[in-house]
Amino acid sequence: MEHMKLEEVVTFSQGVGKSRMTDKLAQLEYYSQYDFEKDLNIPPIKKEGTTDSKIPILKFGDLVMSNLSQKVAIVSQENEGKLLSINFTRVQILDNKIDQLYFAYLFNYGSDVQSQKKRELQGSGLIQKIPLSALKNIRIPIVERGQQSLIGETYASMLAFRSSLNKLDQSIENVMIATIENRIKEDESE
Repeated sequence: MEHMKLEEVVTFSQGVGKSRMTDKLAQLEYYSQYDFEKDLNIPPIKKEGTTDSKIPILKFGDLVMSNLSQKVAIVSQENEGKLLSINFTRVQILDNKIDQLYFAYLFNYGSDVQSQKKRELQGSGLIQKIPLSALKNIRIPIVERGQQSLIGETYASMLAFRSSLNKLDQSIENVMIATIENRIKEDESE
């Protein structure tokens, strides 16, 4: 199996900080950690973004990495048009070299990639980051394209299942809280 450095299959472009924004960009809503978590936890729709990496405005289907969690998510339609902040990095696949969902799986869950990311973490305490130069040198396994698609689809199915479980969990929690609240009200009225 072939292995390639990330810099051979993707490019990275950092979001913008408030100090480097133009007046036009300052009017846009920032892509937040909350937005990222939602995109990370919903079943992705396979649509590869076509954004010019020099423009920090997100498009549906863009791959975005959180610089804090070192995970990637696919931007949902809901978050299209938001401004990529300095807390995030856009990841663009070069010349269709790797399946987008396969890359997301490897980056978020691939055991070899996870151990490489751990080795490269810098900083102390709760805030640790991987420098871009180290990120570019992380090596990923490249399986044949059909296998990449199959793994990517399986990953998307896992996310869809997890999303359904989260919704069920929230529904159960709501029912239990309503039941408890009703019991408290019944006791107060007696």
